[in-house]
Amino acid sequence: MKGLARLKGLGGSLLARIRIIGMLFKEFKLLVRRRKTPVLALTLPLLLLIIYSAATAAISNPQSFITAGVCSNDPQADEIINMVEGNFEIFRVTGDNCISELINKVRSGEYLIGFVIPDNFSTTLGRGEQAMITYYVDDSNPVTASMSSLALERGFNSYSRSVVTSTEQELERVSGEAREKLQSALLILNSTRQVIQDNRALLGITFNLMNDYLDNAINELTSYDEELAFVEDLNVGFLTKPVIFGKGEVYSGVNTSSFNFATIFCIVSLFTLLLLASTGIIFDKKTNYLLRIKATGTFLPTYLASKVIFYLTISLAQFFLVMLLMMFQGAVYNFNILTLLASFAVITTLNTSIGLFIGSISENENVAILFSLTLSLPFLFLSGAFFPLEFMPVYIKWIARIVPLYTEINLLKQVSVLGLPMSLAEPMLIELGVISLILLVINYLIIKYK
Repeated sequence: MKGLARLKGLGGSLLARIRIIGMLFKEFKLLVRRRKTPVLALTLPLLLLIIYSAATAAISNPQSFITAGVCSNDPQADEIINMVEGNFEIFRVTGDNCISELINKVRSGEYLIGFVIPDNFSTTLGRGEQAMITYYVDDSNPVTASMSSLALERGFNSYSRSVVTSTEQELERVSGEAREKLQSALLILNSTRQVIQDNRALLGITFNLMNDYLDNAINELTSYDEELAFVEDLNVGFLTKPVIFGKGEVYSGVNTSSFNFATIFCIVSLFTLLLLASTGIIFDKKTNYLLRIKATGTFLPTYLASKVIFYLTISLAQFFLVMLLMMFQGAVYNFNILTLLASFAVITTLNTSIGLFIGSISENENVAILFSLTLSLPFLFLSGAFFPLEFMPVYIKWIARIVPLYTEINLLKQVSVLGLPMSLAEPMLIELGVISLILLVINYLIIKYK
């Protein structure tokens, strides 16, 4: 009986020290009291989805968002402006100082791009020569300037194709007329040779000379005819762009929205968990909740586990919300459910661990928020979500590989869209899991001894 009583007492003491259900209830009760927190946590994915989708559309078709000013000195340039007007929002700048005015409006941001059509533009094209259009962009923002320049070339593609087509038609017409004249000349020469053949006796010693001359002339004109056939069949598009490119599908049946899911969720998870976890642990310090836990002998790992489980629940709502919203945009998923859940769990645990670490070393909420933003912004720029790392210097690539957000996005992309199995996902899962474990141990030591 004494052994049974002792066992019951030990079990009761163990349950009292764990108390994880009570801790989770406390977290959910606090969440309900902070009504704005769950609303903001679910609104953030929606806002980020709208912004990221708009940015993706702008990058894929930048000219549709561009305001362009045009200063035309060519009276015959209306056709050009009318053809490109569907690709840009065109504003015509007139007057003797139109170039200076155009440059000033580009500097002020009223126009993203300005271009000048010279007075001899149409005449130069009519002569079959290359004609130049001078354009201006604000180089103080290199990314915008680069995209604007690319959009200008795309916007003029339709006009360039029309010039090539009309030139090709004109070339066919001229070469066709030349071929007719050449055929007439060959006919006359062949008829003349026949007359000479018929009057060979009359011509005497001059026959061989005249016959050789006509044979050479006919052979020469025949070679010209063959060369003219090449020119007649020549495609002008070959001269302007001899090599063209067709984009093939690396991932068949997968669109951009499918990959955007991983990027948006990981960014939402990072921001949300860093802010909530860091401010949550500061709240527990300010209300002396951590002191009460220590006083009652509760396991500190239980406290950390309750935080991780609670934020897993919050993130799960965001996870399914982002997945559903991306499905409405045509996202196609291909995943193993266990691998997907494991990836979600390790990503959320890692972000929560970083947030808890920030809260553990911060004195108040303001410091925690500033610390969270200080970490989040470099993480974003080094994740490859906004700037392609493939074009970055080698040392930036090495730093990016260390940043957890890069691995998180890469892992979730491959798992959710490309159907990466657990066996191949294990290296990234282990990498993120080890970082999470190290951070949780550091949090435990800080809470216990600080």
